[in-house]
Amino acid sequence: VTGPIDIVGDGVGGAVSGDLREAALAALHVDRAEARQRAMRYSWTACAEMFLDTVEEALGTTRKLAA
Repeated sequence: VTGPIDIVGDGVGGAVSGDLREAALAALHVDRAEARQRAMRYSWTACAEMFLDTVEEALGTTRKLAA
């Protein structure tokens, strides 16, 4: 199960620390464009796609594209 550290990464999408001050200061040095790009990999749409891909794989089916 992925958690915050897996999603945020180490200084890529933000900062995680047991010390809030430390995390906030580290987050100030994170590249905003890279953080956004990483965050988009975990958007609701991306998560739904990952879920559907897993279900399809388990069922041995593929989605039909809407016309």
